[in-house]
Amino acid sequence: MLFLAVFAGFLAENFREHLIEHRKENNFVRSLLEDLKKDTASLNYSIWRITGNIRRADSLNFLYEKGNKEKDYEVRMSRFGQSAGHSVDIVFNDRTSSQLKGTGSMRLIRKKVVADSLAQYWNNQIKIAQIHDRFEAFRMEQRKIGWKTFSWYRDSSLNNDRIINAQMLSEFVSCTTSLYTGGIWQFLPELQKELALAKNLILLIGEEYHMQ
Repeated sequence: MLFLAVFAGFLAENFREHLIEHRKENNFVRSLLEDLKKDTASLNYSIWRITGNIRRADSLNFLYEKGNKEKDYEVRMSRFGQSAGHSVDIVFNDRTSSQLKGTGSMRLIRKKVVADSLAQYWNNQIKIAQIHDRFEAFRMEQRKIGWKTFSWYRDSSLNNDRIINAQMLSEFVSCTTSLYTGGIWQFLPELQKELALAKNLILLIGEEYHMQ
């Protein structure tokens, strides 16, 4: 009888712990879902920003290749160059991920397909951060040269009698082209990949945990 009582108590305690962990898992997953939805909004905005940069850089190169044949050539070059170098930042919501990683709570995520997709999503964030740092270095260089070439803000009107140094303009276009290349071949594809991963995770969580 004593053995049965102890065994029953052991089973009851295990069941109680299982319920507690199951409740924690659902709370983490629900929190993850909220973070992912915010991430998709942030990613969409960043994709919109980098797409605008790419479009302006493309216009800058097209105008430069045509040569100084238009009345407002310098004004348009300045505007295209300036908007081709807008910052493109992405801030991921780590409210839940930091708890899962920092407290060893990933073990609570029992659905392997969700845990694997989360790992892929977080690993891609590391890659995006590295690409962003390289992009930002090119962007800051482009801004520095742009200030010297066009005197942005101090002479935004770009009077017609002002002559832009051809060598500096060439250097500016070359730097903007590097920004364009990094944006179209690295930054944008990784942002789009991360957005697809986030959307897939939202669907997976909805299917595996019956959450919306």
